[in-house]
Formats: sequence, structure tokens, C-alpha cells
Amino acid sequence: MPFVRISLLKTVSKNDRKKISAAIHHALMAEFDIPQFDYFHVIDALEPDDLFFQKLSGNRPCSGYGLYPDNCRLRKEL
Repeated sequence: MPFVRISLLKTVSKNDRKKISAAIHHALMAEFDIPQFDYFHVIDALEPDDLFFQKLSGNRPCSGYGLYPDNCRLRKEL
């Protein structure tokens, strides 16, 4: 049984969490031939202050993947 740990912000809705989990499982079934009912996912719901990542360098664009609108501002402050 594959174990999948997913970390998302608390602001991601329960419905979207289910969709993300299902999409990951469908990818595992398609790419690794995992059985449909072989499913064990844990979703960690994090506060924005629990995420730490590198500052931007040069002219690289910010990409928050739609989950955190102030992502660019926070990256620059770190």
C-alpha cells in the first residue's frame, strides 16, 4: 500500500483536498498500476506561517499555484 503525505494550507477547502488526493491516486494507478482500493493518504493542513522557502533570485516569476495570493511578497521578505 503506497503511503502519500500531502501538505496544504488550511485555507484549501475540504472539497479541493479530496480532489487533490483523488488526482494523486489516479496518477498512481495510471503510472504504477496501483489497485483502485489501495489508498492511504494523509493531508497536513498548515498555517501560512508554517511554510518556509527560498527567496526569489533575479527575475524569476513568483508562482503561488493559486493557494496563497501573497506568496510573492512573503518570498521577498524571507
